[in-house]
Amino acid sequence: MRRLIACICCGILWYSLRSQDIQGSLSGIKGLEAEISGSCWVWSDQVLRVHHSDTLFFDQSFLQLGSIHSVDAYNPLKALIFFKDQGQLLWVDNRAAAIGPNINLLDLGLEQASAIAASYDNGIWVATGQDNSIVRLNQNLNIELKVPNIHRLTSDPNAEIGWMLEHQNRLFVLSTSGVISMWDIFGGLIATYRIRTLPTHVDIQRKRNGIALVYSSGQLDFQAPFAPFLPVEKTFKTSDLEGFFIDWQKDTYQWHSNPDKK
Repeated sequence: MRRLIACICCGILWYSLRSQDIQGSLSGIKGLEAEISGSCWVWSDQVLRVHHSDTLFFDQSFLQLGSIHSVDAYNPLKALIFFKDQGQLLWVDNRAAAIGPNINLLDLGLEQASAIAASYDNGIWVATGQDNSIVRLNQNLNIELKVPNIHRLTSDPNAEIGWMLEHQNRLFVLSTSGVISMWDIFGGLIATYRIRTLPTHVDIQRKRNGIALVYSSGQLDFQAPFAPFLPVEKTFKTSDLEGFFIDWQKDTYQWHSNPDKK
């Protein structure tokens, strides 16, 4: 009987660690990314906050590097910060502390970078405006793959790449005109899809079977599973997923972390 009670208590503790509510406020909030591990990364122009629970979090200011454009927490133990205006990248650990020196993309010959994404084996994807190309850097910051003039392949002329994300051997690319393209990790185009609207605020989340674009209205207008072709567009409440919400006007955020539902 005691063993049964102990097992039940351990089960409750295990589930509580895997399923938890994270909420708070951050002045000038710009984005949020959550992981299957339960950690949550929130950022404003100069501050990155890493949540490990509702009560345990770490703040770090990056005023000296300029404005934070995006954060990619592909690896649960570290994240890649993109300072677009300065053309700088910085790896940070799960306490928001810098790992090594910042990376100057101009020194690597990558000008007018518009988006980045963390990749497998500590690699980095970079979208450059100089020739509308996507480049993959390995962990030594050497170019090992380049896809030039991707707009010719996606039939999306003159559109800037606004966001990228790698997930389960797929690279998702979103242009400023609202075209999503899905690529394999060797630079091969799999499919393209155009979403109806491209709002001011859009947050992208990794799911077990695809990605989700969450709009500032609290709606999810697109979900892409890993299939040869992308599905018909859907619209439903984000609460159907797992209780994710950002109130951009009040600078508050909320994330219900439950890995089993992703």
